[in-house]
Amino acid sequence: MFSRFLFSKKRKAFPSIAAHQHKKEGPHIDPMEAKNIPPLMLAYIGDAVYELAVREHLLHSGMVKMDRLHSAAVAYVNASRQSQLWGEIEAFLSPEQREVFRRGRNAKSGHQPPHSTVGEYRRATGLEALIGYLHLTGDQAQLERIFATLFQAEEEASLPETASHS
Repeated sequence: MFSRFLFSKKRKAFPSIAAHQHKKEGPHIDPMEAKNIPPLMLAYIGDAVYELAVREHLLHSGMVKMDRLHSAAVAYVNASRQSQLWGEIEAFLSPEQREVFRRGRNAKSGHQPPHSTVGEYRRATGLEALIGYLHLTGDQAQLERIFATLFQAEEEASLPETASHS
């Protein structure tokens, strides 16, 4: 199903992304074009953007031990936490952004991690689709606001532990 949408007969990448990938400002595409990208593809990109933001945040936090870095990353990058983050950011999203989330949440991936509910997993997929959409359309300000909300909540929850991360 996706292959017909993603590739032409010459197996070129999704046209709206491929046409913009070599520009200096990055792979930003028009929001109207981004709406044509399947929600699970947006979630695929969003998952990578989310993971990279978490790793960069942890790198700057001063943690140096790999086991602690991994444990801290897992605390951020899981369906339960991503589902919870949705509730924290929903109020400051535009109707268009909420629609992108809804499309991602309702997409059928056929997979569910063992440590989350179906609802949590679907909300996490919706959040990842939203992050992918914001990344592809170049809405850096909204991405920064989402990640600031994520990291602020985590830091407030673990303030006594922050000194022991080295």
